[in-house]
Amino acid sequence: MPLYLRFVQKSVTFARASGIALDSTYFAKGLGWVLLTEYNIIILLQALIDTGVGSLFLFQFSGIKATKRNLVPWILLTSFGYIIWSLTYVLGVQISIRVAYVLFIHVPLMLLLMLKFEISPFTVVLINFLSYFLISPSNIFCRLMLYLVEWLKLPISIHLAQAIAWLLTIPVIFIPEYKYLIFPLRDMITQSKTDRSFLLVVTAICFVLTFAANISLGGQESPGQFLLSGLFVILLVAYLACLAFYARILHAHEEDRTRLLAISIQNKSLALYTDSLASFLEETSVLRHDQRHLLLTLDAFAKQQDLESIRRILDEKIAIFDTAPVRVAQDGAVNAIMDLYRKRAANVNVDIQITGKGFDHFPIPSYDLCIMLSNSLENAITATASAENRNRTVTIHTTRNEETGVASLVVSNPCTVPVSFGKDGLPESTNGPQHGYGTRSIQSIVRKYGGVCEFSTAGKEFVFRAAFFTKTRLDSVCS
Repeated sequence: MPLYLRFVQKSVTFARASGIALDSTYFAKGLGWVLLTEYNIIILLQALIDTGVGSLFLFQFSGIKATKRNLVPWILLTSFGYIIWSLTYVLGVQISIRVAYVLFIHVPLMLLLMLKFEISPFTVVLINFLSYFLISPSNIFCRLMLYLVEWLKLPISIHLAQAIAWLLTIPVIFIPEYKYLIFPLRDMITQSKTDRSFLLVVTAICFVLTFAANISLGGQESPGQFLLSGLFVILLVAYLACLAFYARILHAHEEDRTRLLAISIQNKSLALYTDSLASFLEETSVLRHDQRHLLLTLDAFAKQQDLESIRRILDEKIAIFDTAPVRVAQDGAVNAIMDLYRKRAANVNVDIQITGKGFDHFPIPSYDLCIMLSNSLENAITATASAENRNRTVTIHTTRNEETGVASLVVSNPCTVPVSFGKDGLPESTNGPQHGYGTRSIQSIVRKYGGVCEFSTAGKEFVFRAAFFTKTRLDSVCS
């Protein structure tokens, strides 16, 4: 018996002789746990790795930023949970270590996600299941390492082998999962409610099977049980891979849906522009036909020196030209988009002002330029229409630096409500995670052509900036 346990037993015997009722067995065992035996070091190491990796996965799945304000309550609650978890063992509470870990660490952290970070219970349960699945393969990896040590008859203790195995799970298991599975699975969480409900049901079933398998296969295993456990983990990894693949398909489908929506807007705007142009040509034809009569009328008023009548007629005819569609580019589709959103803005008493070099110098096809403009103007007009101030103007400014070859676009609009930004720098939609595809589409288009973009707030304005290198500049750089 270790010396410190003998000391504890003598101390407990003395205390009981003094009338203090203590259980020497539990107390000695508990103090031994506190003093960290080799077995308990392995338990603590496993728990710390599970908690650290699990917290990382939970933060990524939930989209919570790892700021000091968010990390401090998380760390404090986790530390308090570890203290309570340790006391259950020290005081000899008749409860499983796993159950105590779930009660004092898992459950409080789930409540923290719901109460402080205001994440729905549905999403909290789902991300908890997914995090559990990503951690589960580490158990079979550690068992495999132990069998390998026994088979090779390496001259190291079983506890040291366990410690090494658990440390190896970080580069072998968790880093690849973080790199290849986290972000596709996170996209799954942001899908429609129907898709998430299906995912939750399937995940819950797999969670129950996984938990049952871990309990039934706990402790010492025969080679047959080990193979069964290994097969189960292989199926589990295949399940996660299928989820990730399905998430990528959904993400691609969502991008296609956004692109088709933009094409639909473009087609409507082209039809509107065509009608406007046809009307303008018809009015011009009528004006040309009536030009002879107009000149005769003006000549008659001039002979009578009736300047007021001449001015009235001229103002009426000039107004016809003022109603013509405004051209902002050589491309008809771009003009159509701008004409469409000018009319939409006018319907909600919003003005659109365009300054700068125009849109002809942007080194991207008109198709993607129309999509980028339609998405940015749609958001800007909506925000301006709901702004609680007198400034109801959306400003579009374009520039081109001849020396550097940089073409830039800046769209700004009034913004009277706070805007939060995600980790990717995109503004978070107030309508939920299933919205906000317009800004994602804009970012995708800008990056597609080697540009950079930024969404920000400046005072009471929301500003979108995009910059592209023109073809001339790119050719000069390459040469």
